Amino acid sequence: KELRNLIVTMVLSFPSLINVGSVLALVVFIFAVLGVNLFTFVSQGQDHITKDRNFETLGSSMLLLFQCLTGDNWSGLMADASVAESSGLCVQAEGTCGLPSLAIPYFITFQLIGSFVFLNLVVAVILENFSSLGNVRDDLVSANDLENFKDEWARFDPDADQKIPATDLPDLVLSLPPPMGLKGVGKRKHAVLLCLRLQVNRGTGRKQKLRHQDGEVSFADVMDAMVNASFAKVEFSMEPEADPLANAVAAFASAGNRSAAAYKSPTMAPTASSCRPSPSSRRPSTDERG
Repeated sequence: KELRNLIVTMVLSFPSLINVGSVLALVVFIFAVLGVNLFTFVSQGQDHITKDRNFETLGSSMLLLFQCLTGDNWSGLMADASVAESSGLCVQAEGTCGLPSLAIPYFITFQLIGSFVFLNLVVAVILENFSSLGNVRDDLVSANDLENFKDEWARFDPDADQKIPATDLPDLVLSLPPPMGLKGVGKRKHAVLLCLRLQVNRGTGRKQKLRHQDGEVSFADVMDAMVNASFAKVEFSMEPEADPLANAVAAFASAGNRSAAAYKSPTMAPTASSCRPSPSSRRPSTDERG
């Protein structure tokens, strides 16, 4: 996994590295042209500027600057480009002496721009792409999750015919860690519920439920359905669906309990006074009728 991450980092960094390298090559070219114009006739009998390494041509000048980029004794090259007649290595009348007033800012500027800016920029590009691999959301399917899915599928498909029994699908889900599976976060009833809600793309722009054929499901359909479930943020209940009849019975019992409680409440319970007939409803006696 670590080696694969390094390779992926280099692949992702390649376009940015080309851009950085192109600008760096342009900087080297500009300084090489300046070096040819400034230090072409500097004496070549010194320790660092020799017949093989000098500023006579554009190619040799760029090669010399590449040596400076690596930090290989660039200060010695600067000293040779600043050689004076008093050293006995050059003759001012012949123009073989250096230019200290130009050599020092030339090499220091090139080192600052080339080594400290661009080479560090290359490292920054690689580190940025490498760190981006660790910022992948854990709730979405990654390349590692697909590899785990292939490995677990191979365990359920020893014949390698790209099909497994539909009854093994919940076990496959339980063997896969999130986000594709429920390993460590769910039970078999949760896996069954997830399998019943998986959907696959049929190329018609609409999704259909995952169905088995002759009691088997295919590798492509299952992987497509599980990836879709992850990226579409399919939310499923972690409890099995309740029986409608049980819901009706529970609702009926709850309603009956509420009625009984209301009947037993002080405001609804019958009392002795409430059982007596009211004066208006009392039947008249015989004397009153006479």
